[in-house]
Amino acid sequence: MEILLDTNYIIYYNFDKGKIPIQELKEIENINNTIFISFASWFEIGHLVRLKKINIGMPIDEFYDLNTTYHGFELLNISPKHLLKYAEIIPLIGHKDPFDLMIVSQALADNLVVFTTDSDIPYYF
Repeated sequence: MEILLDTNYIIYYNFDKGKIPIQELKEIENINNTIFISFASWFEIGHLVRLKKINIGMPIDEFYDLNTTYHGFELLNISPKHLLKYAEIIPLIGHKDPFDLMIVSQALADNLVVFTTDSDIPYYF
């Protein structure tokens, strides 16, 4: 399975795994699955750290290395096909988060499963 983690799952996986449903946690830790983190999530994490809305306890480059090297998650860059899909998406009323919409766009374009706690995201699939 190819899974794209929403930003909240990256934070939970590193700091509070108890917030991730057990079956999804098993899928994240299953070595047969490929786990992606969007460049949009890295941008959002940097943004939240800069605004002091989250504390990751280390410089962001070390947090990146922890997730890519230690956890084995793969970076999903933003490609032209992701941008095209992003331009096509009609956001739900009140759902204007550009980071979420990019994650949805990437998942739709690449046929990825999204793990998230955001109740709006499943409506796009």
